[in-house]
Amino acid sequence: MYDITVRRHALALLEQGLTISDVSRRTGVSRGALREWLLRTEQGRELYVHPHRVCPRCTALPRPPEPEDSYAYLLGLYLGDGYISPVGDRTKMIWALRIACADAWPGLIEECVKAVKAIRPGNKVRTIQGMFTGALDRLGVAWAQMNATNISVAKREAVARLDAFVGPKF
Repeated sequence: MYDITVRRHALALLEQGLTISDVSRRTGVSRGALREWLLRTEQGRELYVHPHRVCPRCTALPRPPEPEDSYAYLLGLYLGDGYISPVGDRTKMIWALRIACADAWPGLIEECVKAVKAIRPGNKVRTIQGMFTGALDRLGVAWAQMNATNISVAKREAVARLDAFVGPKF
């Protein structure tokens, strides 16, 4: 997350007539974030989703984020089945919490998603299905969601495209 001074500086550069790509290169802020900030200002909205929420780590006495029960749950998942890894351009020092959940524990994935959204409401939560279907979309492979747990790649052209990329199944 970028602090308000970075956001205001980037917006000032945009107001001076620089392109989003130019500002991104100068500041290291993604083009997507710049577009979002520009849209927020054009719509008269705050630059932050929760502008008046105090950062719990920035106070004189740091404390866990709220709601504390969701934070404690995520911390337990992280300590048991999680890790933190860099995302995207490593020079930007952006990190992601990754948690591997097994389907053997009913409701675990849903509870994990719920806890992440409670702690970081603006963040995206990606599941294996989301990553898989996103990859299929990028490859141009047609797919269908058959039910809550199954993705189907059945059309002849789609199967051929997937086979060309990952190899045929035997």
